Amino acid sequence: MDLKEYEGKRLLATRMPLVSQGLVTSSPDEVEAYAREQGVVVVKAQVLTGGRGKAGGVKLAKRSCEARKHAEDILGMDIKGHFVEEVLVSPGVAIDQEWYFSIVFDRAERTYSVIFSTEGGVDIELVAEATPEKVIRFPLNPKEGLTPLIAEDIVRRAGLDRRFVVDVVAVLCSSWGLLVDKDLTLIEINPLVSTKEGDVVVLDAKVSVDDAALFRQAEFGEMQSQKESAEEALARENGFTFVPLDGDVGIIGNGAGLVMATMDAVKAAGGEPANFLDIGGGAQAKTVKNALALLRGNPKIRSILVNVFGGITRGDEVARGLLAAIAEQPLSVPLTIRLTGTRAKEGLALLEAGGLEVSGTMDRAAALAVAGK
Repeated sequence: MDLKEYEGKRLLATRMPLVSQGLVTSSPDEVEAYAREQGVVVVKAQVLTGGRGKAGGVKLAKRSCEARKHAEDILGMDIKGHFVEEVLVSPGVAIDQEWYFSIVFDRAERTYSVIFSTEGGVDIELVAEATPEKVIRFPLNPKEGLTPLIAEDIVRRAGLDRRFVVDVVAVLCSSWGLLVDKDLTLIEINPLVSTKEGDVVVLDAKVSVDDAALFRQAEFGEMQSQKESAEEALARENGFTFVPLDGDVGIIGNGAGLVMATMDAVKAAGGEPANFLDIGGGAQAKTVKNALALLRGNPKIRSILVNVFGGITRGDEVARGLLAAIAEQPLSVPLTIRLTGTRAKEGLALLEAGGLEVSGTMDRAAALAVAGK
């Protein structure tokens, strides 16, 4: 689960002294009043996606009326499919230097890695490509963790100004402690800055929590339920996995690998998936019915592709679920079905009797779905 910027900062502020926070609001009036008190402020869209600045979702304001105008412009924006419902308005900071720091779960190394660079405030990928020597990546031994000695070695190798080593090391070590205690999978601070006054301040942050650990992190479990869309809540209640995407081809499959392969097939055919929806192994007819009903409510979807390879999932159960959903409310978009595996013969017979056509291969089914046939 990803946290919004202000949520991540609040969490970091429990372990480190200088974290730029501010006011979170949906009211331009409150933004203007806050800016009148603070002077120069930054107004930032609070959405769970990157690229806010490039999309116009981060604005500097030198006057309160300017801050209000920025808030009015940003609230209601669509940033990569995310609707801006609130902004964070923070006091302006006189920046001297900017650095990048993150602790991220590194699948290639099968452990957590620390990434640090004295080139902060920009895309770290571009820095790594253009000047790889400026990015230090250090895989951690989970038993040892991120100790002050390791942290100091990392920042010194990166060429950090010696005046800030002690404070930056404290930020790194505090972040590691928080990551372990709160079951986090990512802490990214970009930028971590020094001010003209010589302070080290967390200016922006991205924090992600391990979904599998939410049962023991009650505070995040409550936040997750508040953030869930109606579709995500329905999926969780029915026991399948659903992730909304930006495309227009709805996808239903069984097993994460098959669903991802189906998404790849749709993209290869020139389309864009509207979602990831995994009904799981052994799905009953009711689960399939509810999955189709969920996609039917998405106005962006112009076709739906069902791709099921039956192992413990039975083809006849899938067919019954699809037929029940259509009998309850006919679809307004084309439905493409590919069904194979356990009891597929019986399922195909049910579908044909119900007037539904099926496709023999995944690639053909994907091509038909993209074509809207």
